[in-house]
Amino acid sequence: MNADAIRPLLRIKQLRADKAEDEHRLRLAQHRAALAEVEAANQALEAWRADMPVKQAAIYDAVIGRVVDLNALDTVQERLIALREHERVLQQRLLELQKAAQQAAAAADEARTRAAEARRNVSKFEEVVDVLRRASLAEAERREDSELEEFARASGGDDGDDEGNDEWGDAA
Repeated sequence: MNADAIRPLLRIKQLRADKAEDEHRLRLAQHRAALAEVEAANQALEAWRADMPVKQAAIYDAVIGRVVDLNALDTVQERLIALREHERVLQQRLLELQKAAQQAAAAADEARTRAAEARRNVSKFEEVVDVLRRASLAEAERREDSELEEFARASGGDDGDDEGNDEWGDAA
Protein backbone atom coordinates (compact mmCIF):
# COMPACT_ATOMS: atom_id res chain seq x y z
CA MET A 1 0.00 0.00 0.00
CA ASN A 2 1.40 3.39 -0.86
CA ALA A 3 0.91 6.77 0.76
CA ASP A 4 -1.01 8.15 -2.23
CA ALA A 5 -3.74 5.55 -1.72
CA ILE A 6 -4.30 6.67 1.87
CA ARG A 7 -4.18 10.43 1.25
CA PRO A 8 -7.91 10.63 0.32
CA LEU A 9 -8.76 8.82 3.55
CA LEU A 10 -6.52 11.22 5.45
CA ARG A 11 -8.32 14.16 3.85
CA ILE A 12 -11.68 12.69 4.92
CA LYS A 13 -10.37 12.26 8.46
CA GLN A 14 -9.14 15.87 8.42
CA LEU A 15 -12.55 17.09 7.25
CA ARG A 16 -14.23 15.10 10.03
CA ALA A 17 -11.82 16.57 12.56
CA ASP A 18 -12.55 20.08 11.26
CA LYS A 19 -16.28 19.41 11.55
CA ALA A 20 -15.84 18.08 15.09
CA GLU A 21 -13.83 21.21 16.01
CA ASP A 22 -16.57 23.42 14.58
CA GLU A 23 -19.16 21.48 16.56
CA HIS A 24 -17.06 21.89 19.71
CA ARG A 25 -16.79 25.65 19.18
CA LEU A 26 -20.56 25.85 18.60
CA ARG A 27 -21.30 23.89 21.79
CA LEU A 28 -18.91 26.10 23.78
CA ALA A 29 -20.67 29.21 22.49
CA GLN A 30 -24.03 27.71 23.42
CA HIS A 31 -22.72 26.92 26.90
CA ARG A 32 -21.43 30.47 27.34
CA ALA A 33 -24.81 31.82 26.19
CA ALA A 34 -26.61 29.53 28.63
CA LEU A 35 -24.37 30.73 31.45
CA ALA A 36 -25.14 34.34 30.51
CA GLU A 37 -28.87 33.56 30.63
CA VAL A 38 -28.45 31.98 34.07
CA GLU A 39 -26.61 35.05 35.28
CA ALA A 40 -29.31 37.36 33.90
CA ALA A 41 -32.07 35.27 35.49
CA ASN A 42 -30.21 35.23 38.80
CA GLN A 43 -29.81 39.01 38.70
CA ALA A 44 -33.51 39.44 37.89
CA LEU A 45 -34.46 37.23 40.83
CA GLU A 46 -32.12 39.07 43.19
CA ALA A 47 -33.44 42.43 41.98
CA TRP A 48 -37.00 41.21 42.51
CA ARG A 49 -36.17 40.04 46.00
CA ALA A 50 -34.54 43.36 46.78
CA ASP A 51 -37.62 45.27 45.53
CA MET A 52 -40.15 42.93 47.12
CA PRO A 53 -40.18 44.58 50.59
CA VAL A 54 -40.78 47.97 48.98
CA LYS A 55 -43.63 46.56 46.88
CA GLN A 56 -45.13 44.79 49.89
CA ALA A 57 -44.90 47.96 51.95
CA ALA A 58 -46.69 49.90 49.21
CA ILE A 59 -49.50 47.32 49.23
CA TYR A 60 -49.78 47.40 53.04
CA ASP A 61 -49.59 51.20 53.16
CA ALA A 62 -52.85 51.37 51.22
CA VAL A 63 -54.72 49.68 54.08
CA ILE A 64 -52.73 50.19 57.29
CA GLY A 65 -54.28 52.66 59.65
CA ARG A 66 -57.53 52.77 57.71
CA VAL A 67 -60.85 51.17 58.08
CA VAL A 68 -61.32 48.92 55.06
CA ASP A 69 -63.87 46.42 54.00
CA LEU A 70 -63.28 42.74 53.40
CA ASN A 71 -62.91 43.23 49.64
CA ALA A 72 -59.97 45.59 50.18
CA LEU A 73 -58.27 43.00 52.40
CA ASP A 74 -58.88 40.33 49.77
CA THR A 75 -57.33 42.62 47.17
CA VAL A 76 -54.28 43.15 49.40
CA GLN A 77 -53.94 39.41 49.88
CA GLU A 78 -54.27 38.78 46.14
CA ARG A 79 -51.59 41.36 45.35
CA LEU A 80 -49.23 39.80 47.93
CA ILE A 81 -49.89 36.37 46.49
CA ALA A 82 -49.15 37.75 43.00
CA LEU A 83 -45.82 39.12 44.26
CA ARG A 84 -44.86 35.74 45.72
CA GLU A 85 -46.07 33.95 42.59
CA HIS A 86 -43.90 36.18 40.43
CA GLU A 87 -40.91 35.36 42.66
CA ARG A 88 -41.72 31.65 42.31
CA VAL A 89 -41.87 32.03 38.50
CA LEU A 90 -38.46 33.76 38.53
CA GLN A 91 -37.03 30.96 40.72
CA GLN A 92 -38.45 28.29 38.41
CA ARG A 93 -37.02 30.07 35.38
CA LEU A 94 -33.61 30.22 37.06
CA LEU A 95 -33.74 26.48 37.81
CA GLU A 96 -34.69 25.70 34.21
CA LEU A 97 -31.86 27.84 32.88
CA GLN A 98 -29.38 26.22 35.27
CA LYS A 99 -30.47 22.81 34.03
CA ALA A 100 -30.11 23.97 30.41
CA ALA A 101 -26.62 25.31 31.21
CA GLN A 102 -25.64 21.94 32.69
CA GLN A 103 -26.91 20.20 29.57
CA ALA A 104 -25.00 22.67 27.40
CA ALA A 105 -21.85 21.98 29.43
CA ALA A 106 -22.31 18.24 28.95
CA ALA A 107 -22.84 18.75 25.20
CA ALA A 108 -19.71 20.90 25.01
CA ASP A 109 -17.73 18.27 26.89
CA GLU A 110 -19.01 15.53 24.59
CA ALA A 111 -18.14 17.63 21.54
CA ARG A 112 -14.65 18.22 22.98
CA THR A 113 -14.22 14.47 23.39
CA ARG A 114 -15.34 13.81 19.81
CA ALA A 115 -13.01 16.52 18.50
CA ALA A 116 -10.07 15.06 20.42
CA GLU A 117 -10.86 11.60 19.04
CA ALA A 118 -11.07 13.00 15.51
CA ARG A 119 -7.68 14.71 15.97
CA ARG A 120 -6.19 11.42 17.20
CA ASN A 121 -7.57 9.65 14.12
CA VAL A 122 -6.01 12.26 11.85
CA SER A 123 -2.72 11.90 13.69
CA LYS A 124 -2.80 8.12 13.26
CA PHE A 125 -3.44 8.46 9.54
CA GLU A 126 -0.68 11.05 9.22
CA GLU A 127 1.69 8.60 10.89
CA VAL A 128 0.60 5.84 8.49
CA VAL A 129 1.11 8.14 5.51
CA ASP A 130 4.54 9.12 6.83
CA VAL A 131 5.54 5.49 7.40
CA LEU A 132 4.36 4.54 3.92
CA ARG A 133 6.14 7.53 2.38
CA ARG A 134 9.39 6.61 4.15
CA ALA A 135 8.97 2.97 3.10
CA SER A 136 8.38 4.08 -0.48
CA LEU A 137 11.49 6.27 -0.38
CA ALA A 138 13.53 3.44 1.13
CA GLU A 139 12.25 1.05 -1.56
CA ALA A 140 13.13 3.55 -4.29
CA GLU A 141 16.59 4.00 -2.80
CA ARG A 142 17.04 0.23 -2.55
CA ARG A 143 16.01 -0.16 -6.21
CA GLU A 144 18.41 2.58 -7.23
CA ASP A 145 21.24 0.93 -5.31
CA SER A 146 20.34 -2.40 -6.87
CA GLU A 147 20.36 -0.89 -10.34
CA LEU A 148 23.74 0.74 -9.69
CA GLU A 149 25.14 -2.58 -8.52
CA GLU A 150 23.76 -4.34 -11.61
CA PHE A 151 25.21 -1.63 -13.81
CA ALA A 152 28.57 -1.91 -12.07
CA ARG A 153 28.57 -5.69 -12.53
CA ALA A 154 27.46 -5.42 -16.13
CA SER A 155 30.18 -2.91 -16.95
CA GLY A 156 32.78 -5.22 -15.41
CA GLY A 157 33.74 -2.88 -12.62
CA ASP A 158 33.21 -5.51 -9.93
CA ASP A 159 35.63 -8.42 -10.22
CA GLY A 160 35.14 -9.59 -6.67
CA ASP A 161 38.42 -8.08 -5.46
CA ASP A 162 37.15 -5.25 -3.28
CA GLU A 163 40.24 -4.63 -1.13
CA GLY A 164 38.24 -2.58 1.36
CA ASN A 165 37.34 0.15 -1.10
CA ASP A 166 33.80 1.33 -1.25
CA GLU A 167 31.87 1.30 -4.50
CA TRP A 168 33.09 4.79 -5.39
CA GLY A 169 36.70 4.14 -4.47
CA ASP A 170 37.81 3.82 -8.12
CA ALA A 171 36.34 7.19 -9.02
CA ALA A 172 38.51 9.04 -6.54
